[in-house]
This record gives sequence, C-alpha cells and structure tokens, in this order.
Amino acid sequence: MSWIKDRPCPIERLTWLRERIKFDAIIDIGSGDVTGESTYFLDAVFPDLPHYNYDKDPKFSDHSNIVELGEDLHLDDILSNTLFNNAFYKIDVDGPEIAILNGSTNVLLNTGAIMIECVLDDGKFLNICNWMRENDWALMDVIEPIYRRSMMLIQVDLVFVKASIFKSVEQSCYIESPDFPTEHNLK
Repeated sequence: MSWIKDRPCPIERLTWLRERIKFDAIIDIGSGDVTGESTYFLDAVFPDLPHYNYDKDPKFSDHSNIVELGEDLHLDDILSNTLFNNAFYKIDVDGPEIAILNGSTNVLLNTGAIMIECVLDDGKFLNICNWMRENDWALMDVIEPIYRRSMMLIQVDLVFVKASIFKSVEQSCYIESPDFPTEHNLK
C-alpha cells in the first residue's frame, strides 16, 4: 500500500472536491486576509464562479459585495432573496462560527460543502464538529494547518459536506482507489 508522503495543498484538496461536487457560487464569510481579498485558494480553484464576500469589519467596506454581518443580521436574512443551487461556503470569522451557522440554516440547505476556519482553543473544534454532525454534515477534510513557531498546531480549515454527499463521495473513492480492495474494484 502506498501512502501520500507530502501533504496536499489546499488548492489540490479543493480541486479534488470540486471534481466531485458541482458548485455555482462562492460565499466567503469573513474576508480571507487583512486586505479584504478572497482566500487565495478559493480564487485559484473557483476562478469561473461568482464570489460573494461578507464581513462586518468596516475596513473591508471598499471590497465588492461585502455587507455587514452582526449579531442580529444573519446569512438567512441577507441571502433570503438569492437562491444558489449549490454554493460553497467559507466561514472565517474568528470566534462566532456557531452564531453564523445558527443564522444560516436556510441558506445551508442549498449547499453541499462548507469550509470553516477553526482556531484550536476553548473547545471550538469540538463545538463546530458537533454542530455540523447534529445538522447532518460530515467532516471531509482538514486543510491549511497553521503552526506556531514552537510547531504547535493552532488553526486548521475544516471542510464539511452534507452527510449524504459524504457517503456518495466515500463510496466512489473506494471504487477509484487501487489501495483499498473492495468488492467493487476487485472485478
């Protein structure tokens, strides 16, 4: 059995996901960096799709498509008149991830994948994973690990897909993979 020796980069992982799930837009909640630009790998993997950025930080106000998100304004409110068949969501809000998810239950019905930046402190990882599991999402991938100088892992991007999609993708991966003999790929 051969194992991957080098970890794949976010572009490779999201390209792999895009080959399996058809998306029609990118919803970027919280700008990708201090410039207000989208996350570089979202632009690289989805250059042909419309990108919508939402951030509550006023320093990003000159960036296109940004509106303010606050405690009383949720994505369900903002996107209620916009229907995407299957948008890819990236949530990078440095703290209120669960509040954003709670305020997005209707719009999340129209997506197959969500990427959530998760700082590994105060139980955030478990809280996010539990919320997603309780709402029929499955963890598909962990990408973009960030380490302190001490080499302590402090942050990752978690890629979730709907549980039904996970089962379908998982089955197709076993069929495609020569590493794992199954009744499907032994024929």
